[in-house]
Amino acid sequence: MLARRAYTEWELSDRLRRRGCGAADAAAALSELKRRGLLDDEATGALWAKSWRDRKRWGPLRIRAELRRRGIGRTLAERILADLFPPDEAPALVEQAAAALSRRPAFRRAAGSGARQARWLTMQLQRRGFPQEAIRRVVFNRCPSAKEDDKIGPHD
Repeated sequence: MLARRAYTEWELSDRLRRRGCGAADAAAALSELKRRGLLDDEATGALWAKSWRDRKRWGPLRIRAELRRRGIGRTLAERILADLFPPDEAPALVEQAAAALSRRPAFRRAAGSGARQARWLTMQLQRRGFPQEAIRRVVFNRCPSAKEDDKIGPHD
């Protein structure tokens, strides 16, 4: 299984159990894989998170949810995110995602009004898991003609 892709300990344990492997045998196999360095949740999670950030332009909220869904513990997920999203780089990452989204045809189709573009951009950035306050700042800069109340749904 590890020849095709990296798995977290939880994912591999689940797969082994579904294939009929007993709990003791699965635990022994996982322990041996970890000892040999073939199973490393921190390295796997960091690799996935970096890929999702760079290729899919996902934000920390979406990445955290995906790491947790794949069995990465809360503490480890937070450590991975802290390394991947330093506070001083966060605005630039949101801006990069917004710039990429602004080049899409759907953004240009929403050009009839600044408010429509702002709503579309806000929705896309939310889906990608960026914090609301960071989205608000970027959308205000990218869609200055939209009314403030129209840019982002219910205000906090």
